[in-house]
Amino acid sequence: MTPFGPASPARGPEPKSGRFPRLWRTLTALGTAVALAVATAVPAAAATSGAPVGDSVTLAASQATWITSREPAAAHDRSPFLSATASADRAFLAFPTAQLAAGKTIASATLTLRVGSTAATTGGFQVYPTSANWKAASLTALNRPVSSATPANTALVKATAESSVSIPVRPSAIATGRDTGPSRSPTPSATSGPPSLHRGCPSSTRPRRRPRRPRALPRRPSRR
Repeated sequence: MTPFGPASPARGPEPKSGRFPRLWRTLTALGTAVALAVATAVPAAAATSGAPVGDSVTLAASQATWITSREPAAAHDRSPFLSATASADRAFLAFPTAQLAAGKTIASATLTLRVGSTAATTGGFQVYPTSANWKAASLTALNRPVSSATPANTALVKATAESSVSIPVRPSAIATGRDTGPSRSPTPSATSGPPSLHRGCPSSTRPRRRPRRPRALPRRPSRR
């Protein structure tokens, strides 16, 4: 599986908080994919004769989620959208590249994303390969895998609201034939929901009860 770390704008303002319409889930499912141009090694004679040496394969994401440092312990796999920002939010994607036929070589790769909303005016998406050792249902900013320090894309692609963007990705950043691979955005951080609130006072501020005074027992008259 080829996991792509979160795709987040490299620079630009953080978007305002808020949820997108539920339709965003559909847009994400339709617009989150990676197109691969795969080729098979063939004899030089076959290549010069005009014989087909490759084809194009489009893979939909098998896992998609995002994390945020604003909620470090929260998982967002059930969120109807993905969020990626310059620093706080990171989106993670994984693609089933293991299903590619043996002996195939990836000649080129393009990551396609559907942007629902953005407040960024500068910068663009950056994609980083990351380990495949994560699950969308449990990924948070606290347990996110380590991403590569080198982006998988060489040029920033600006995010435009209500449109699809295509991000060329280095073929070498995509793992095939095993359950590991790259990530599709800068190293994202996921957090869990707000800290749980405990009712009552902290032990240090709880009022202490006054010790009870021992009751004096009545004395019985002594018999002489």
